[in-house]
Amino acid sequence: MNRRTFVTGTALAVPSGFAGCIEETFSTDDTRPDPGDISVDGRLHNETDDPHVFEVKAETDDGYDLVSDSFEVPGGGTETIPGIGVPGATHTFTIAVNETERSETLTLDIEPADHVVDGYVDIRYGTTGEIELSVTPRSESTDPDSVPNLSGYTVSDVAITPNVERESDQDSWGIFVASRSVAAEYFDIDDNRSGEVGGFVAETAFEDGERLVYVQAYAPQTCYELVLGDEPSIDANGLPVVDTELTRTKPIGEPCEDAITPVDLLVRLSFDPDGPPADVIVIQIADSAGTEQEGFQLEAEQ
Repeated sequence: MNRRTFVTGTALAVPSGFAGCIEETFSTDDTRPDPGDISVDGRLHNETDDPHVFEVKAETDDGYDLVSDSFEVPGGGTETIPGIGVPGATHTFTIAVNETERSETLTLDIEPADHVVDGYVDIRYGTTGEIELSVTPRSESTDPDSVPNLSGYTVSDVAITPNVERESDQDSWGIFVASRSVAAEYFDIDDNRSGEVGGFVAETAFEDGERLVYVQAYAPQTCYELVLGDEPSIDANGLPVVDTELTRTKPIGEPCEDAITPVDLLVRLSFDPDGPPADVIVIQIADSAGTEQEGFQLEAEQ
């Protein structure tokens, strides 16, 4: 089962037993779907030459608003909305662009699978001002010719927290860095060049298809670290996947202080420079028993 939760537009999942205020994080409204089941995203396609604002509302049969917000999409562009629907469920979508409005009830005929995103509700605004909606399972949205070729990986012995603004200090997060300029901005290469992290970042050959992945999670006690749970790979749908795991650093019998503790991991991924670029990556975080607790996607920052 997917464990996927959405808060203010950010995809994340809160692992059971981690944060002490989990029960206060979400509404107690019984009509709200299980956050782990909300695994269908929305894609807004603006097929005109001019930017437009999409007013989007996605409502469950029980009247719960999964999404109710405005999104600006550039001309010819596509924007993604996390958590717009539940596979197999029926939702009513109300879309307004300029003076055009459309409301349609759709059953999301998508089978949930072991992916962060199981499919999409595609919303298109055409050149003649019409709005069209369709449902696309994940298996139908992947172009085999666009699958990147992962050729290797290297784990940094140490990691530092990059200079990135984020909405929460309690939710797992990460960055997927695809250029030297972004790496320099986030990791302060000049200040850390003499250190292990600075050297690791500086040695990354972005121009040859290499990428950096930084992940930060939160452990339930102080004696944990974040490590790779399995080798990075390409999943059946063509996305690179980095499996991480929270691992206890002390034997079970030794005491460990109870305190939510940030732990992080920095990995270099090597992709074939002659193949399709790696633009999106899936991060999975498991607890010390190997049970998947969280999952989210990261888009490459150029």
